[in-house]
Amino acid sequence: MPTRNLFAHPVQVDQLKAEGFSFDLVAGPDERAVIAHRLDLAGLSRLAAKGRVAPLPHGLVEVEGAFEADLSQRCVVTLDPFEAEVALPFRRLFTTLPETDAPLGEIVVDDATDEPEPVEAGMIDLGEVVVEELSLGLDPYPRGPGADEALRRHGILSEEEAEAKAAADARAAGPFAALAALRGKGGRSGES
Repeated sequence: MPTRNLFAHPVQVDQLKAEGFSFDLVAGPDERAVIAHRLDLAGLSRLAAKGRVAPLPHGLVEVEGAFEADLSQRCVVTLDPFEAEVALPFRRLFTTLPETDAPLGEIVVDDATDEPEPVEAGMIDLGEVVVEELSLGLDPYPRGPGADEALRRHGILSEEEAEAKAAADARAAGPFAALAALRGKGGRSGES
């Protein structure tokens, strides 16, 4: 299976107009197959993204939008495929300036946003941005609907059950637990 990006949607940065433009991308069957292989998904039945590309001051370019994907992942417990939906907004900043040409003035960048990425060869590939954002939005340890039951069959507690057990153990091991244990062995305070 080829891994090259069939979902390429390059934008020539030096041809961006001041008002920017909107985009609406939908991956076709061949593109989805390559993306699924690249991201190690059991399947990708839909991938669509909408957004806007706009130039900003100081040589920055903003790509903002949202994507939706219907996909199939393998459960890390049972290895069975299961269907999932991922829909997330994204915002990426790119810079057209080389690192050495960064402006001396202050650039205000939202703390929630990473450093601007360099524009390579004068282009931003919107398809690659969407695939990267999908990759970041995937659960790295996906659990299918039967995962908790499979774990229970092997004596492994779910997160909620483990937290409840830990809380009960903490209550049982409170500051007077040692005294209660002594009292249970027939020892009383004041006896020698």
